[in-house]
Amino acid sequence: MGGCPFKCFFLCLSQTFHGSKYRLRSPENVVAEFEYILENFPDVKEIGIEDDTFTANLKRVKDICHLLIERGINKRIKWWANARLI
Repeated sequence: MGGCPFKCFFLCLSQTFHGSKYRLRSPENVVAEFEYILENFPDVKEIGIEDDTFTANLKRVKDICHLLIERGINKRIKWWANARLI
């Protein structure tokens, strides 16, 4: 993930490190990483998403949540997202 779709004047870290192009991982890719963690790191108790642009695309967030539910991942591990409010 890199860049940001917003033009905030108070934070420019994403532009500094990744340029201004806003790129997203697909919901399938994000959920595949959850599955990878569950399969390869059985001692992990929760997954945290640190992404201030996580909620920038609400359809994508809903798709991620639906996939987590469809695959039963929501019952296997706790997860949270530290994200910007829209």
